[in-house]
Amino acid sequence: MLEDFKRRSPLLISKKFENDWEWLVYTQHFGLKTRLLDWTSNPLVALWFACENQQNINKNSYLYILSCDDDLQVDLSKNQSPFSSSLTKILRPTLNNERIVVQSGWFTAHKYSNKAKRFVTLETNSAIKTSLTQIEIPADIKKDILNKLSMFGINSRTVYPDVNGLSMHLNWKYLIDK
Repeated sequence: MLEDFKRRSPLLISKKFENDWEWLVYTQHFGLKTRLLDWTSNPLVALWFACENQQNINKNSYLYILSCDDDLQVDLSKNQSPFSSSLTKILRPTLNNERIVVQSGWFTAHKYSNKAKRFVTLETNSAIKTSLTQIEIPADIKKDILNKLSMFGINSRTVYPDVNGLSMHLNWKYLIDK
């Protein structure tokens, strides 16, 4: 998929990327399915993402905290392919688009299990699961959390700094029962 994206995108994007990690970060933020999982180092942004899905507003949500050593981080200076690692790695990405900047974005690149033919979740990854903390957010307080976060400047307009983000924010502000 990534190779096909690279082939089809030159007229759509003017950015030049130095490696496949940068391509994955960019494409992930614009909807391409990748092996990356989005994270943020901003706890308010994390809380917003945990609560914002209106289709699940009446269901409990979860916020995850991942604490880890530097040895799990991708070393971009080694120019390693994101497709060659057999371990789950943490990527502190190049800030190559506005969304990654405002979202204080980080990523995990997940280990692939050839036996199970799928990516290994953090909850089942023996090397990672002890570094993962889960916080449950009850459904009945999610709307209040979103309203307070918006007062602090955390909403669709700021998390997605483009016309789409503004539109999502105005839909929420005027059309969603808060």
